[in-house]
Amino acid sequence: MKKKLADTIKEIIQMVDTDKDTQQEFNKRLITENIRRFIYLLGIVIFSQIVFMILEIVGVVNWYTAIFFMRILIIFLCLAFILTIHLIQKNTFKKKFTYLEIILTIMQILTILIGCYFVIFMFNSGIYSFSTLLLVSFVASLTCVKNPYYAGLVFIIVFAAMSIFINVSILSFSLWYGEFFIGLVFMILLYIGNIMNYNRHLKLFLQEKEIKDMNEQFKIMSQTDDLTGIYNRRKITEVIDDYIGLSQKHHKSFCIALIDIDHFKNINDDFGHSTGDKVLYYFSSNIKFLMHSTHVLSRWGGDEFIVVMPNCNDQEGSKVIEDIRIGIERYRFPDVGQVTFSAGISSYEEGDDISKLIDKADIALYASKKKGRNQINVYNSEMKKEDRFFSNI
Repeated sequence: MKKKLADTIKEIIQMVDTDKDTQQEFNKRLITENIRRFIYLLGIVIFSQIVFMILEIVGVVNWYTAIFFMRILIIFLCLAFILTIHLIQKNTFKKKFTYLEIILTIMQILTILIGCYFVIFMFNSGIYSFSTLLLVSFVASLTCVKNPYYAGLVFIIVFAAMSIFINVSILSFSLWYGEFFIGLVFMILLYIGNIMNYNRHLKLFLQEKEIKDMNEQFKIMSQTDDLTGIYNRRKITEVIDDYIGLSQKHHKSFCIALIDIDHFKNINDDFGHSTGDKVLYYFSSNIKFLMHSTHVLSRWGGDEFIVVMPNCNDQEGSKVIEDIRIGIERYRFPDVGQVTFSAGISSYEEGDDISKLIDKADIALYASKKKGRNQINVYNSEMKKEDRFFSNI
């Protein structure tokens, strides 16, 4: 009962952790997309402010000194934010996305404050419109990375506070109530739209993640052996082919070892195939533990395995496999006891393809079997192909 409860608690913790990881991954995606979007918007703002400054200078638009210098300040802030974002994105420090989120939040706050300033200025100038505040709220909502259920309320609260301030300090409500209700409807629609947009992005992200995870799982399944969990024949063929390409390009040799469990048929006959499967699993696990981290292990088929050893020659490869052979010989397998193996080693030579390389290892392997098993032989040209027909019983 206690064990079952502990397992249940463990599953819940794992689910929570997974959800947190997924949420963090989604936030990073959102920050990356919104940062790009905000840079485009900042570029549009810079362009629009320059156009208005030119129009004010030539007299097409009324000149207000305070507004002119405000435009210069806005351009300076936009350029400063773009430069800051570029510098942060260029680096790869751990809290990169945290800093980007802070920059986004600061830009949104400044955007809202500038919108409020222009609304007050317009009302003082006799232009009764919330258009500036509505516009900056829309821009801020497009780049929001916080929970929209709360962030959207901030825009409505700012709009309500601005309305109260205008009613108390500038103008009677009866003169601008029409603009108030239009702005309120816009804010409510913006709030709903922001939530729908956020949820749509989240749903698409989860669907993409699920497809990506499934593809990754299918890829792993296509590359690994079901029983042992190591690479299968198809994958190791790709690995050897890659090493052949590297050897041809950089003139570096590598070798492979073809390993065969001694008298494995007797294990299946005496103990059953279930025990034989366990032997294969523990056998591969022990080899993985004993071999170098740069080496690659694969199940070639049945009770045969291949170890690929980069940047090594016959002698070095033989030493590695001999250490593994001793380790396996000393291990006691469940139900079976001692298990040994025979191995053949061949190194890549110019002109070899996968077939020839494995063929050489195969000849060396059966030379080991012919000489009494539980040993290793390195291929040489004096070995005969007929040795492969030596009995495997």
